[in-house]
Amino acid sequence: MTVKVHSIVVFVLLLGCANPSLHRENRAIDLVNASISAHGGRSAYEQLKGLSYIKTTYTYDSKDHQSDTLVQRIHHNRLGHIQLTYQDKQDVYKLEQLDNKLRVYLNEVIQLDTALMARMKSTADGARFVFFQPFKLNDSLVRLRALGRRTLSYKVNQPREEVETVEATYPNSSDVWYFFFDPESDRLLANAVNHNGKMSLITNDSLQWHKGMLVHRFRTSYLSNDQFEPIRVQARYDYEMLTLD
Repeated sequence: MTVKVHSIVVFVLLLGCANPSLHRENRAIDLVNASISAHGGRSAYEQLKGLSYIKTTYTYDSKDHQSDTLVQRIHHNRLGHIQLTYQDKQDVYKLEQLDNKLRVYLNEVIQLDTALMARMKSTADGARFVFFQPFKLNDSLVRLRALGRRTLSYKVNQPREEVETVEATYPNSSDVWYFFFDPESDRLLANAVNHNGKMSLITNDSLQWHKGMLVHRFRTSYLSNDQFEPIRVQARYDYEMLTLD
């Protein structure tokens, strides 16, 4: 029996060595699972009943001047349900999404315009995907690949730091995502996305504990090159967690 088990272990190890793609995938899964544990654990995410926060986005132009401010109130009352409201000049937009059912309101009047609904759905999907990282990387649809360690200057005028890098892609999407983890703490330090040939690097400048999960506090989005080196600030994000859920 011992010889048989030993043979199976050797076979699995040899299979991993013979299949570098499988090895990179398994390594990526291990990195993501370790990071999920560092951010509070899978059970904290799965048992979440609700949380609310105010997200303030400050956008900047090419001359590093603040050009706009957007304040969104976002509420997740379970994993498949999101409510999002924000004001644009005199108009108040509200979105409610439960599973695949979407309702969009403009000044309390329900909207049926397909373009508006698609834009609001994209906003909701983005809010859910971005906020619940690294938890959302534990998804059957995502394809993960470990790219190994690299040094990353993920803050302007700061020394380069060593990070573990994982690439993530999704079916029916040409976007390529990159996630950078601290080798010591396993925390998610930053992520990048190549969208239509434009690379953006988004750094987790500060994190906070809320309802058993380590989540965003302050983040910065940079236009970057393909080596993830910041070129200029695109936006800054402030997440204020609320206690009324």
